[in-house]
Amino acid sequence: MLGAGRIRCLVLIALPLVVCRPVSSAMEQGEIDRRMKIEFDGRDWEVGFTASQQGAHLVEWVLAGENVHCWSELVSWQYFEGWHGHESPKELMRQLRHRRMVRTPSVEWQILSEGFDSVLYTWEIDRDPLIGSYYELTRIIKTHDGLHILHYAARNRRTFSAHLDSWVESFGTFEISR
Repeated sequence: MLGAGRIRCLVLIALPLVVCRPVSSAMEQGEIDRRMKIEFDGRDWEVGFTASQQGAHLVEWVLAGENVHCWSELVSWQYFEGWHGHESPKELMRQLRHRRMVRTPSVEWQILSEGFDSVLYTWEIDRDPLIGSYYELTRIIKTHDGLHILHYAARNRRTFSAHLDSWVESFGTFEISR
């Protein structure tokens, strides 16, 4: 997930795309709602941040009362329009895992499901001296029009474990329309 800096960045380490400038135009909420359907878990989630620039889009949701700089749980969607790299979603995941393991050797990684155009996995870092504890479910989906990455993250293992099954189901039924 993205850090607490004043300038938000759209970064996917495995891709040659880094946008680190203040974003002047964000994807409109109506466009987000029209393009994608994520089943949330019944709690009160609200959009905490959106950004769009040069075909890269990011939306982050936080629980009501939290913000993207101070959150206990966070859901995000990254979309890279027109991305047609040769790597499979699993290969992109391997690249991300390698980079994360270089920085944090204690990271634990588990693939939950995979297919030709999608991979669903978890990764976690427990009590790292630099970043603390972090638990994430990620689904990478390659479509005809680009690459979509869904994230559910929590700062607490108990919270992550309590909600993991519902997010696995939600990410498994995620739909994208043109």
